[in-house]
Amino acid sequence: MQYKRQAGATLVEAIYILPIFFSIVFGMMEMTFVYKAKNTLNLATQEAVRKGSFNHATQKSIEDALYKGMAPLYAARESCQENIPLNGLVPGNECARRVQDAINGKTTGKFKTTVILSPSKEIYKKFEVNHNIKLPGVAGGQHQQKYMPNDNLKWRNSNTVPVTIGGESHQINIQDANLLKIKTFWCQKLSVPGLDLVLYNTILRHSKSPEQYYCNKLSQDSGNEATSVVFERSRGYYIAIKSHAIARMQSAVLESTYNSSLLSSDQIVSINNPSIPDDSEPPIIVNPPGNENGGDGNGDDGNGDDGNGDDGNGDDGNGGGGDDGGGDDGDGNGDDGNGGDDGNDDDDHNCPDGQIWGDISGCHDPCSPTNPEGCQCDKNGDPIFPNSPAPQFTPITNQ
Repeated sequence: MQYKRQAGATLVEAIYILPIFFSIVFGMMEMTFVYKAKNTLNLATQEAVRKGSFNHATQKSIEDALYKGMAPLYAARESCQENIPLNGLVPGNECARRVQDAINGKTTGKFKTTVILSPSKEIYKKFEVNHNIKLPGVAGGQHQQKYMPNDNLKWRNSNTVPVTIGGESHQINIQDANLLKIKTFWCQKLSVPGLDLVLYNTILRHSKSPEQYYCNKLSQDSGNEATSVVFERSRGYYIAIKSHAIARMQSAVLESTYNSSLLSSDQIVSINNPSIPDDSEPPIIVNPPGNENGGDGNGDDGNGDDGNGDDGNGDDGNGGGGDDGGGDDGDGNGDDGNGGDDGNDDDDHNCPDGQIWGDISGCHDPCSPTNPEGCQCDKNGDPIFPNSPAPQFTPITNQ
């Protein structure tokens, strides 16, 4: 039995296998970047909750500590160094702050990159006292102030009181009330070109996660500060990562914190179980605006002004390429076509001033109808003599 030749069968198989293979390889690379960002967020969240525990659980102290903890992801970037001192991780801090501001600009209500889950306003009110306490940044010793006590917790009364959280009654004592719990999230930009667009269109835009919902809004906004300033790109695609952390309070929760940073139990429930808007599934992004690799194809950065060089086969590209790839002078025999101003650029052949280069004749005086011998130049720059026999030139090599 004779078998027909199967030349090219391996190539056909490779066409099916290679896209899957490279998708897996590049997907593994992308996941390493995401895993690194997740570990960084975990550490930054722990630093943020610790910072908040020493600063009366203020929202600002927690937010500042979070973006500073995320700075290692951006420390190598120079895009955020304008008008700031170059000391240590300051460029990374600045970039991380810009990313945090861009994320918070897309969120709504109390849903931010950092949210204090405990203590809530209800917990604070249950254990609030009105005594003298030394206030941070206020001179003159102790002042009468409402606050939730933090000192001598080991010896304080551990009896529990009922507190309603999320519509349910819980028994909590003063020691439980002094546990600071925060929730954080971050939008990490995907790094592998091409794969980021595929992941966004196939997986991320369908996600019902509230964190991913806001990161999708960041992906859709091509002009946001995180993408345009930090990453210097016209489009970026982001994946949401989140973390939690708990720490024992090391300072009293003040009334000012209650007014500015703490949330009610209903607000906390709405953050933990948000209602995603109807436009949670954004449209498919087919082709991102702009060309990050330069130009617009055959325009200014393609085969136009900066295509094949000013000193190549003419001033403006290759042949009749011209400014926009179509040529300024028709068939390329004009000023900017095949030959440029004087053929092959006299400056490259070190001709004396006032002379031009010819492929056969070498350097010679310019040819024109007023030349005494009536010569003209052919397309290679060599003289032709329609009125008299052409003189014999000795070929001259490039000097």
